[in-house]
Amino acid sequence: MAANLIFKIFISYVLLSLGGCALIGSGGYSRYDERSVSVLTVSLFNQRTPSKLVKASWKGDWLFRRERLELVDRGLLEIRPDLLVFQQLMSRRGSPSESDQSILSYGSLDGYQWDLSLSRFYEDTQEEQFFALAMGLPIIASEAEPSTTGKLGIDGSYSINNVKLQKQDIWVVNVEMPTSAKSVDAWYKVLQKKLSEFQNSHNICSKRLLVAGYLPGRVSWPFYQDFLKYFELKDTSTGFCEVANDCATGTPMNELFLGTSEGKSGTQVDRIFAHQQAVVYSSKVALNGRGDGSLRSQNYGLEYLWPSRRFAWNSIVRLPRCN
Repeated sequence: MAANLIFKIFISYVLLSLGGCALIGSGGYSRYDERSVSVLTVSLFNQRTPSKLVKASWKGDWLFRRERLELVDRGLLEIRPDLLVFQQLMSRRGSPSESDQSILSYGSLDGYQWDLSLSRFYEDTQEEQFFALAMGLPIIASEAEPSTTGKLGIDGSYSINNVKLQKQDIWVVNVEMPTSAKSVDAWYKVLQKKLSEFQNSHNICSKRLLVAGYLPGRVSWPFYQDFLKYFELKDTSTGFCEVANDCATGTPMNELFLGTSEGKSGTQVDRIFAHQQAVVYSSKVALNGRGDGSLRSQNYGLEYLWPSRRFAWNSIVRLPRCN
């Protein structure tokens, strides 16, 4: 299976290189972007979920957060994605230095353009939580289309942003499915309705959709499958996970996840969806390196320091054009 996938990718790459076209399943040709893009999605963890490892609360602890962001920053320097899709990016009101955006902009994301959408405000810690995109050239934010946000249940939400790649629109849907819901699958039906209404009102071509974020799903989930089918999307990790655990973004080997996951085993819940015709060159877990423990992390029962509660997902894709 792996050899067959590599062959398909090679053929697609040759066709794209020769004519800017790639053979699609229907038997025709479809034009593609001139270049591929590296897309990374990661939740930076708002530190609101308490740990079972210790009684101490890390809520609002920016010294601990800075230590974690150093690991994030180090990983991003190696990857240098074109487009970063962040959930739970945080800042504290009235304190410019306590800002994920500022910290990362002084390091690995220096020179990146940002687009932030406020999703929550926490009165007790005076912290703001955002959906955020960070864009490296040639990707730029659209000046004509402001971002849109919406809720999914009690603790779920989403944002829709328009970015440009060499004058071509890309619509980025940044999603946090509810974590407290008994059946996450049902919320795909809600998201499908909201996104389809937005798509119709803005005349969006599905070939230019990227959906990323906290997106748990299984083959047996009907609404999850209906969502992908409706928008003609595919999970970019398909075919890249010979061993399921290799693609787990939520895994108990990460002590932050272990202490906050209520005994859940390893699973892939951070995903990137692209159009069925998109060419996927690679797709894998990212930002999964641990750091040395510190006095701060030891206060929370951690032997090692981890960048976030769940690992990131990184895909390199080339999108089809609509005309």
